[in-house]
Amino acid sequence: MRWLKNEISIIQPDTPESEAKESLIEKIDAFIRERITFAQEVIAQLAMEKIQDGDVILTFAKSTVVEKIFAEAVSQGKKFKVIVVDSRPYFEGKQTVDNLSKLGIPTTYTLIHGAPLVLKNATKCFFGANAMLGNGFCHSRVGTAQLCMLASRLQKPVIICCEAIKFTDRIALDSIVMNELG
Repeated sequence: MRWLKNEISIIQPDTPESEAKESLIEKIDAFIRERITFAQEVIAQLAMEKIQDGDVILTFAKSTVVEKIFAEAVSQGKKFKVIVVDSRPYFEGKQTVDNLSKLGIPTTYTLIHGAPLVLKNATKCFFGANAMLGNGFCHSRVGTAQLCMLASRLQKPVIICCEAIKFTDRIALDSIVMNELG
């Protein structure tokens, strides 16, 4: 939003409205292309290298960037399995299972209460994030912290996949308060 507000503020007041709108649309399209789409492709390339043949990867609900990683790994000929853990109320993991099945990836589905059983079989975890905070904390859907703590207890590596546009200088002191860093 700050970026968009800045782009609007630098438009000259005498610019015709239609020209200003067209310019803004072009800039927004470029922003999406460069900071979201391209970022996801780069993340997919880098994270795909972490996948080895025979891996069993646990993921949670739905993450577009994580699905891109799996698609890239399949295109590189890697053989692996995915465990999708899901939770209420949206059950987004069902869509992830459908998408991964279309790619030919063997997929197991369970609800979050089954995570302790299936995580024992996983070799690593890939999670998406809504935001990465300035203190290194990850902000994601409810249940992600539970899965990360469980993975830590079972000594399973956790890889958080997040575009740089989702990085913020805010920090979380607790679950309620948000403060600016510095």
